[in-house]
Amino acid sequence: MLLLTPLLWRMTQAESHPPKTVEVKPPIDAQKIQLVITFTSAPERVSIVHLGQAVWSKHAPESQEEFSLKLPWPREGGELKFKVEWADETPLSAMRVQLTDPADNEIERSLWGKGTVERVLNFP
Repeated sequence: MLLLTPLLWRMTQAESHPPKTVEVKPPIDAQKIQLVITFTSAPERVSIVHLGQAVWSKHAPESQEEFSLKLPWPREGGELKFKVEWADETPLSAMRVQLTDPADNEIERSLWGKGTVERVLNFP
């Protein structure tokens, strides 16, 4: 039990680091996907998962985030799983995702919710 103490201590301590973005190394056959994410209320954290692997996340994002990802992206489109964590006292909020695929098609999706919302959005 004492051997687990350092691990438990690290897991329960509040982060004192400045907000940072985490990106994962792209696969060899990856293509550039441009994303613009806009929030009606600032979330505490947002993350994106593609094919079961975290590809982007940010603690305390701005009201609008613009970035690109390199992902394997089929011609017919793909899916991204978003997890947005709004503070418990935040009213019903929304996130708008504007995605530009490798063929330069612009696709827009939205996600609404309170608290923690986790949803897969399709971009055909």
